Amino acid sequence: MTLTIKIIALIILFSGVVIASISDYKTLTISNKLTFSMFIVGLTLGTIFYLNNDILDLLYYYLSILLVFVFVYILWKIGLWAGGDVKLLTGMSTLLCVDYLDILPKFSLWGYSFPFYGSMLFIPTMSVIVNSVLSIVPIIMCIIIYEIIKNKPYLMKDIISTGDLINLVTTLNIFGIYFLINNIVNIDNIIANIIILLFLSFAVNKLSKRVRNIIIPMTIILLIMNVIHENIQLYLIETIIILCIVLIKNVMKNDLIKQVLSREVTLDNLSESMILSYSLIRYDDKYFFDKRGLKEKILQKEDYEYIITQKAHGLTIEDISLLKHLHKKGVIGNKVLIKRSVAFAPFILSGLIVTLTIGNTYLLIKDLLGVII
Repeated sequence: MTLTIKIIALIILFSGVVIASISDYKTLTISNKLTFSMFIVGLTLGTIFYLNNDILDLLYYYLSILLVFVFVYILWKIGLWAGGDVKLLTGMSTLLCVDYLDILPKFSLWGYSFPFYGSMLFIPTMSVIVNSVLSIVPIIMCIIIYEIIKNKPYLMKDIISTGDLINLVTTLNIFGIYFLINNIVNIDNIIANIIILLFLSFAVNKLSKRVRNIIIPMTIILLIMNVIHENIQLYLIETIIILCIVLIKNVMKNDLIKQVLSREVTLDNLSESMILSYSLIRYDDKYFFDKRGLKEKILQKEDYEYIITQKAHGLTIEDISLLKHLHKKGVIGNKVLIKRSVAFAPFILSGLIVTLTIGNTYLLIKDLLGVII
């Protein structure tokens, strides 16, 4: 009976999230009937399952559901996502129990056994949330790059510059030499490793600046040597990590998300749930849209009053009325920048797939970083 419950729960879980993702992608809504049904069925199955086990397991099951709900509710209150996502994740928490996961198929890759969950006190739905957030970054990056190439090629210079590529290759050369040194002399001391990396960083940067033509030949030689010494996997992982850091840095620095994923809308065409690309703020009795960068927001000490923020639930009727009123007074223009709506349920589906196949990505990333450094 317990095996049957596990199978039924995981099938309902995956099917429900797929349906929610399709609905959210097409209509930007998730059916309450779907999320409530997942919650009720999951709670019933979980209660039956844990009543056949220790009563403490049942209490932990209820506590894990409550913790997930409180966590996602807080994130909804501060405007990080919509109410439908809260209901979906709460419903998922009743179906995604740590004790159900032992029926999942296992596989090994690069010396790791997957899926890996670590402690039995681990709450799988929390891992889904983390994996969902992690999956946003590469998908959003792909969307931004696609939109820039297709519609706004003039922004390519803001994605990656020649200087970024030189810094990328130089950094890879530093790690390439570091990997080779560790092949010859296995250094376990963390402080010694940090000192070696700092010295290599100083030396390679100095050499690269003095002899620019040496960068590419050095890179080719180091790549070949790392292939010979079987460091290519670390080299590729390092390349991907550094390239992602550079792209994310440029996207954030140049505010490309808002430039690419925004559209102008007249005040008469505004509707509820639309999200402003920039918060409306007031300072010294003047209204304006806050286009300051993160650095400016941190350093500037002025007392700005936020009038309309960029919360995930979007504009209310009162917000729209206020914008129109301010326009009639000549305070703001007739058009505002609105974010293109992006459904979050597909990211939750992505996070669920990663959780069911890879497991606890936090522990995996921590281990990988330990191997690289």
